[in-house]
Amino acid sequence: MRLYPESKFTVEVEGEVDLTLPYFKEKLVGKQRFRIESFFGMKEVFYNGKFEDNKIYFTRSIDSWNRIPIYPTSKIKFVSDPNKTVLDIRCSLSVPWIIFIYLIYLLLILVFFMGWFNATSIRDKTVLIFKILGAVTVLNILLFSYHFSELKNVKNIINEIAKKYSVKSGDENF
Repeated sequence: MRLYPESKFTVEVEGEVDLTLPYFKEKLVGKQRFRIESFFGMKEVFYNGKFEDNKIYFTRSIDSWNRIPIYPTSKIKFVSDPNKTVLDIRCSLSVPWIIFIYLIYLLLILVFFMGWFNATSIRDKTVLIFKILGAVTVLNILLFSYHFSELKNVKNIINEIAKKYSVKSGDENF
C-alpha cells in the first residue's frame, strides 16, 4: 500500500524509437531550462535529466545542500509501437522522500498510541483522534498538491517537446 502520490501517463509520438529517442535525449538529458506556469505566473526553472537503462529520469533541479530532489521524479520509458513511439511516464517522489514520509506516518502512529494510553477520558481520546487525523490530512493535502502541480509542469514540457518533434519530423518527410 502506497501512502504517497504516484501518477502515470503516456504520450504518443510518430516515428520509431530509434529516431525519437535521440531527439528526446537531446532535449531532456542534462541541465535544461524550461518555462513553467507557477502560482505567480510564468517562470524559468532548470530540470536535470539522466539517461540510464534506456529510460530518462527527469526532475526539477534545486540547489540545496543535500542534492535530494524535493520534486517528483519522472521516469520516461520508450516503448515501440508500429510506426510510433509511446512514452510511458511515471511520476513519483524520490526514494529518500518516500522513506521520510513513511517515518512521519510511523511517528504519528507512535504519538497516537502514546497519547491513547495516557488519555484518561473519552473526550481526550476523541481530541487525540481528531488531531492525528488532522495531521494526516494536512500532510496528504501538501503532498498531493505539490505532486499534481509538478505533474502538470512535466506534462506540459513533454507535450511541448513531442509537438516540436512532430513538426520537425513532418518537415523531413516533404
